[in-house]
Amino acid sequence: MPLISYSEQLFKPCLLSIFNMPSLNNKGQVAKTEPQKALPPYKAPIPNWLLISFVSIVVVILVIVYIQSKVPPAIKPIPNGPTIVPTMKPAVSATPIPSEIPLATIVPIEYSNCGPLAKSISLKNDLKTKSSCFTVLKEGLTIDCNGFKIEGVGTQNSTAIYSEFPKTTIKNCLISNFEIGIRIRNSDDNIIDGNTFSNNIGGALLEVSKKNSITNNNFFNHSQVALFLGEVTNSKVDNNFFDNGNKYGLQLVTSNDNELSKNQIYRFNFGLQLTKSRGNAISSNNVSFNSAGIKLVDRSSGNKFTSNYISSNKQMGIHVLDYSEGNIFERNTIVLNEYGANIRDSNNVFFNNNYACGNTIEDVECSYAVLNATGNICFLRATTCGFDCVQKCPK
Repeated sequence: MPLISYSEQLFKPCLLSIFNMPSLNNKGQVAKTEPQKALPPYKAPIPNWLLISFVSIVVVILVIVYIQSKVPPAIKPIPNGPTIVPTMKPAVSATPIPSEIPLATIVPIEYSNCGPLAKSISLKNDLKTKSSCFTVLKEGLTIDCNGFKIEGVGTQNSTAIYSEFPKTTIKNCLISNFEIGIRIRNSDDNIIDGNTFSNNIGGALLEVSKKNSITNNNFFNHSQVALFLGEVTNSKVDNNFFDNGNKYGLQLVTSNDNELSKNQIYRFNFGLQLTKSRGNAISSNNVSFNSAGIKLVDRSSGNKFTSNYISSNKQMGIHVLDYSEGNIFERNTIVLNEYGANIRDSNNVFFNNNYACGNTIEDVECSYAVLNATGNICFLRATTCGFDCVQKCPK
């Protein structure tokens, strides 16, 4: 073989691979080459410590989830309400097991919650005390009992509510068994409304006061006086109910220019009595079944009685005496009393257009008095009053 041919065969494949040239076969043609297969990507093996850590974390998470599923959710407290403590889940039983926490109940509080008041209050339960209960310490307070009781035990010098501050409002209270139910002194513009007083010595006492409103109250079984006004002026006593007492239903002493209307006063020794009281307007009241219905004493002058019903009082329907002058009685119905009207020692009493019939002894009687009478329907058995009835009573 020639030297050149041998060298060519020896070095030709190396040169072609260096210069990326295709190899030729013996005929000078490009020799076919088999494509080389690609190697798979390199994967590093997972270390054992990493695999163990991963499995441990998964197990811990599963345990936490299981524990949380067995714990009941926390109960959030209601704003401004009691905190509810979750209790253990009771075992299943045919008989329901009551909760150990009792339901809230309203229990009457005895001998507590009474005391000085510097703010308005609204009762939520009954109160009971061995002495006095509330003392008002500030102007303009309201005591609303909401129909609950303030009850004493009948001790002396006990008062359910006491005030010397103006604009005190007391309403919706049931007050019983005190020496005095409500006492108001040296203060004005007070309101006593919708209360019930029972079995006290004195129901409500107002002294040295003006511009008060006493309305829609009930007074039962008072041994001394149901409602007392002493030096009270320019006040209104309206639509109250008085029943049963040993002495006075409604008593005014040195009390002037008040309005008393639409009250019912039954079964007292003296239903309505005025002492040293002037200029009061008394209208549309029912004063019946007392020993004496309406009584004016000790110079109670200048009062006006209009459209009152005065019936079935055991002695006098109207009794005027002790120089109680200048009083006016108009359009009153005075029936079935022992004496309809008995007027003594008093002059210039005006008795006009009244119906005075069916009284047992006398419809109208007067002695040592000057009576100006016109337009009355009555029946006079005596003529001492010096007037004639414009019309006789029906038989």
